[in-house]
Amino acid sequence: MKAKLWSVMAAVLIILVGLLLGNFLGNQKEPMKKRSSPPRVQSLQTRTVKNTEVAVSIPISGLLTAYDEIDLYAEVSGVLQSTPRRFLEGQAFKEGEVLIRIDDAVYRHNLMAQRSQLLNQLTLLLPDLSIDFPRSQSKWEDYLSRFRIDDTVLPLPPVTDDKERYYLAARNIYTSYYNIKSMEATHAKYTLEAPFNGIVTHSAIKPGTLVRAGQRLGAFTSTDLLELESPVPIFCMDHIAVNGKVQLGTDDLPGSFEGRISRVNRVIDRDTMALKVYVQLTDPRLKPGMYLSGEMMSMPFENVVKIKRDLLLDGDQIYRVSDHTLVLQPVQVIGDAGDQVLVRGLPDGITILNEVWKEAREGKKIPRPVSSDDRGIPDTR
Repeated sequence: MKAKLWSVMAAVLIILVGLLLGNFLGNQKEPMKKRSSPPRVQSLQTRTVKNTEVAVSIPISGLLTAYDEIDLYAEVSGVLQSTPRRFLEGQAFKEGEVLIRIDDAVYRHNLMAQRSQLLNQLTLLLPDLSIDFPRSQSKWEDYLSRFRIDDTVLPLPPVTDDKERYYLAARNIYTSYYNIKSMEATHAKYTLEAPFNGIVTHSAIKPGTLVRAGQRLGAFTSTDLLELESPVPIFCMDHIAVNGKVQLGTDDLPGSFEGRISRVNRVIDRDTMALKVYVQLTDPRLKPGMYLSGEMMSMPFENVVKIKRDLLLDGDQIYRVSDHTLVLQPVQVIGDAGDQVLVRGLPDGITILNEVWKEAREGKKIPRPVSSDDRGIPDTR
């Protein structure tokens, strides 16, 4: 029992001696000195100015609309007749096919009566013409032989003699002829034909109903040619090429679609304070109402420099470097190019500050060395 107690006491004593010895030796060491790091030298980017020609990318976006879209109105009255294909929404028609036909029986008979009356006048006139104007007899006989009551009236034979012209006018030949031509023009309005390939987008009538003059019949929209209207910045006014190509895309369909700039509205829109360009597309996959977006390249801007937008001070100045000192340089901002701007007024060969420096001010010496983002431009020492 005593032996175990002595062993424990010996172990405790050894630990205490070790702690005291370690503390003593630790106090004898001198503290390690931190190495002082050399002062950090700030590096700034500069660039040498060179004016060039620059083309900018202009965003284009908007909804597709049909280039040809018409509202149909009746100019005559009558009962709507049935056609092989009814004038209903979604129905497609090719150019020249009949869209709407209105019953023309009464008007057609009146027209034929007027033609018959003109034929009667010319028949009675022919014997007198053969006596008074024998040289003209053959051409009037030929005209009468080709005259058809159920067909469009042919143009009257040309008259070179004033006496013959007065002779015909005194017998109301010209009056009857032009009355018939007017009636023929009206008769053509009883049948409406498709002016282009398209579909019916609205129908307001059905066969058998009475159509009145001035009544809206529906709407017909082209399917071949589509158009997109998009605003563009004003500074691009003189740098947009009509007939220039535009690449567009949509989330609804894969791939891209090539359009052509058809025209530019040079009157500034008051709502957007921008110009409007119109892009035409003919891809059969596209439909009116789709939203397309893309970009086009402008015509080059001459003698400009493209710089970062945040380098501008008060919108019309930047810093240039002269003898390691910052100097304010006035510039003329021509237009935007994304996060950059096009400016004029910077002479070729000068050095400008090419990054934002919080401590920058006119007359301040720049840190050394100054690095450059352009090859061949040595650091300022």
